[in-house]
Amino acid sequence: MAERSKAHAWKVCIGQKPIVGSNPTLSASRTVPVSSSTSRPGDHRDGDGLSLRVGTSTASWVFRFTAWDGKRREGGFGSADRQNRETAGLSLQRARKRAEEARKLLDPGVDPIDLRRDRQAADKERVRAAAVAKKAETMAVRKYARAYHAEHVEPIRTDKHAAQWIASIERHVPDSILDAPLAGVRAADLLDRLVPVLRKTPETGSRVRQRLETIFNAAVIDGLIDSNPATPIKRELLRRAGRHCRGKFASLPYAQAPAFLAARSGVPGTAGRCLEFLILTAARTSEALEVEWPEIDRQGRTGTIPAAKMKARQVHTVHLSDAALAVLGRQEGQHARWVFSSPVNLAAPMSNMAMLLTISRHSPGTGSPASARFNLRGDYYGIYCHLMPFWNILSKMNAAGGLACKR
Repeated sequence: MAERSKAHAWKVCIGQKPIVGSNPTLSASRTVPVSSSTSRPGDHRDGDGLSLRVGTSTASWVFRFTAWDGKRREGGFGSADRQNRETAGLSLQRARKRAEEARKLLDPGVDPIDLRRDRQAADKERVRAAAVAKKAETMAVRKYARAYHAEHVEPIRTDKHAAQWIASIERHVPDSILDAPLAGVRAADLLDRLVPVLRKTPETGSRVRQRLETIFNAAVIDGLIDSNPATPIKRELLRRAGRHCRGKFASLPYAQAPAFLAARSGVPGTAGRCLEFLILTAARTSEALEVEWPEIDRQGRTGTIPAAKMKARQVHTVHLSDAALAVLGRQEGQHARWVFSSPVNLAAPMSNMAMLLTISRHSPGTGSPASARFNLRGDYYGIYCHLMPFWNILSKMNAAGGLACKR
């Protein structure tokens, strides 16, 4: 009965001439359809799960079997070549050979379809790993750092901070590291190069190491390297560079701020007014220098700082006191765009050095403009700063209008 079904599968070709297959006992009755016009569409069984599936214009080999979980499965063995009797015979032999190999796998409980998929996945992974290894060998640290900076730093930072981020790396990390491939950078190399930087400028050296660590972390995530060479050198870098006693930045005690403001109110010039405005609004130096008239709402007594100018990239509203509005009143009419325009270049805001020179000339030793902002933390909400981050408190109070009463 089995011999009859197997013979029937191949008696649909022209001339019914036999093709010698891999099984001598069946070769006398088997002929493969060599013409699509003379073969009937459908499945033509060869036996033991192997069939020839004939379509309208193509034909392919199919192997059916029962998996270990009892489910019927079907796997393809590729197209059947029916150009002539010789190629058809070779196609039949290959299909029978693959079917025999699949049956041998089924005996110990191995699913041939799953095994093939696993092998294909392993081959793809080997190709991918080889491509990644080749990329890691050729991708320089400088090139990868710039790509990371463009994708992950620039979109979430101000233009000034983003420029400083990549400039600090390219300025303080030697070319021997920046031009080396990612996979070729060792922890010892970074340690030797960063120790002099940390000794000379501790704050800059620490930031450079942190930024390099971020870059190499991204390279690990991308699969370009296996480990981060900037991570294990942190403690040893501090030990070799030695501790640097920075002390405290000079600042004006908050209790002396009213007298300081009273003395500054009579100082002529835009720089003095900008410093006064900075203290009255607790703004950052860049935020005070770059304030524009369209951002000021005199009637609503508010100033809105766009997200692009904020370090956290979030819109910030400042409530203006009577004294702050008075400062703005004295600046009206000087420039159409900038509240505190540069006396040298009217198309740009005032330089950040202008306020620093004003402080050093009239009140030496009282600190920088930035120190005036942090002194305000000791007043109404200073106690809360010990409980949670300062900007979280400030943002929540500002959003609720809680600072309007104070200012």
